[in-house]
Amino acid sequence: MEEKIIMRSDNPECDWTEDFEHENGNYQNHCHKCKALFFGHKRRIVCKKCASHQFLPKPAAFYGCIYNIVQEVGIANGYAVAIHGSLARDLDLIAVPWTNDAISDFELIKLIAEVLGGECRNENGFKIGLGNDAMYGKDYTPRPHERRAYRIYLGNSFEKQDGGLITYYIDISVTPRFI
Repeated sequence: MEEKIIMRSDNPECDWTEDFEHENGNYQNHCHKCKALFFGHKRRIVCKKCASHQFLPKPAAFYGCIYNIVQEVGIANGYAVAIHGSLARDLDLIAVPWTNDAISDFELIKLIAEVLGGECRNENGFKIGLGNDAMYGKDYTPRPHERRAYRIYLGNSFEKQDGGLITYYIDISVTPRFI
């Protein structure tokens, strides 16, 4: 029985270890993204570390996909919702009560977070709705003209290739209802 020699690079997180048992799975390659050396199948052009990050959506594309969902939730509950930012870092929205039967701003935010599977946190990092403003801070951040700003975090943070983190979230300002 022939013994296979398995070589390892100095970057084990970059190696495709699942390729090692295959006939052409123990080649030294250069990653086309980060330029690191890695071992894997001879036809691989990206290391395992970069491959795990290559399919993260760009923020604008991701936010564009969820905007229609947020808009539908707003319309169904008496609000007009519009984008007012660049979509480069987060999704900046403004929600304006549009009908006489619009729900409260707090109810709207909780509903949007629930539909998107997100989590609302205040500017102090606490989940909203805990009820003790003195201890946890307000559920919203006051803005000019009596607007209330909320932040809804969507899923986890993802590590970018440069080592930083990308976190998808919505900053939404809600104008007051006058009844």
